[in-house]
Amino acid sequence: MGEAAVAEAAVAKAVAEAAVAETAAVAAAVAEAGPRLLDGGILALDPRARAGAPELVIAPGEDVRAHGGLGNLAVIGVAFPRFRDGRGYSSARILRESGFAGDVRAVGDVTLDQLLFLKRAGFSSVAPERPIDPAAAAVALARFPAFYQGGADGSVPAFALRHGTGSGRGPAGRNGTGHDGAAG
Repeated sequence: MGEAAVAEAAVAKAVAEAAVAETAAVAAAVAEAGPRLLDGGILALDPRARAGAPELVIAPGEDVRAHGGLGNLAVIGVAFPRFRDGRGYSSARILRESGFAGDVRAVGDVTLDQLLFLKRAGFSSVAPERPIDPAAAAVALARFPAFYQGGADGSVPAFALRHGTGSGRGPAGRNGTGHDGAAG
């Protein structure tokens, strides 16, 4: 192996070690803040969570883009009538990608096993039909410290950490999903 290859391998190793340390620090911060219970059995997943009832509840199959003025609302609920109905994940992602900064709440039949995926899709709280223990929620949310794809939760994908871009956007504005999010 030539000197250039050895030097390149050393740099790649240092970048990977820094990425692992940064990811661990982020995971520790999330675990420290941890999920917490709000009034009414609402489980807060991040600081955007608010107490109180949603001002609007999006039904499964309802197009969230059909509603105007959502930026003026503090809490938008997304209904999950059955745990196997995943249409609400798309509604949350659309809300976050359109710039909604308030509380996006999963309402209904949501379980502990879904929490990490709900958070990645952009949910900031859940109002489950059956109570979820905050300690168990903290364990579920900290299970995976890194991800390979971008999410609406703002976490930086592993490829971006590894390549030192510091964001979920790859070359030419790509968002880690293979497209730039534009229609067409």
